[in-house]
Amino acid sequence: MTACLVDKNSHNRDRDKLKVFSQQCSSSLTLFFKVPEEGLYVFGGKDGQGKVLNTIKIFNMDAKSPQWRYPTVKGVPPTPRYNHSTLFYAPLGLLVVYGGKNDHLYGSTNNICLNDIRIFNLEHFAWASTSSHGDTSRVGRCLHAVAAHGSKMLIFGGVEFCQYANDEVVTIELSKHSLSFYKGFF
Repeated sequence: MTACLVDKNSHNRDRDKLKVFSQQCSSSLTLFFKVPEEGLYVFGGKDGQGKVLNTIKIFNMDAKSPQWRYPTVKGVPPTPRYNHSTLFYAPLGLLVVYGGKNDHLYGSTNNICLNDIRIFNLEHFAWASTSSHGDTSRVGRCLHAVAAHGSKMLIFGGVEFCQYANDEVVTIELSKHSLSFYKGFF
């Protein structure tokens, strides 16, 4: 499972960076969104019996009685997974889920590592489909690290099938209209 802390002021912290970002994107891009619920967002993982999950749960730390909540979401959730990454991308109000592992997929794909990217829209609590452009020949990856750099998601390290990933940095351009993949340095 992976977790991202989402709060209502996330979009205000880097307002100057967001203004630069907005100049690079289409004028119709909405940069500021309403977070319906603050908290620690957790996606996927395994339950106590080892079942691989594809649900989102939210831990509200500010409540008088902190507790987990399983929200009702729209759209088709991603394939169940663990050892994946989840990035909170504040400018567009998204959780970006990448890669991970699902041992039950080996029979149909000959690989247990996933290579897909799924988007969760926090304003609408909905899973969205993505399109990709550029180098889309990436292999499945799990146990990797991700970070945001401007409008890019950087992916490094981890495991690809049964070996450690090479030392390339995979860059994904996050855009309202598409995703673009690049290998090597950003």
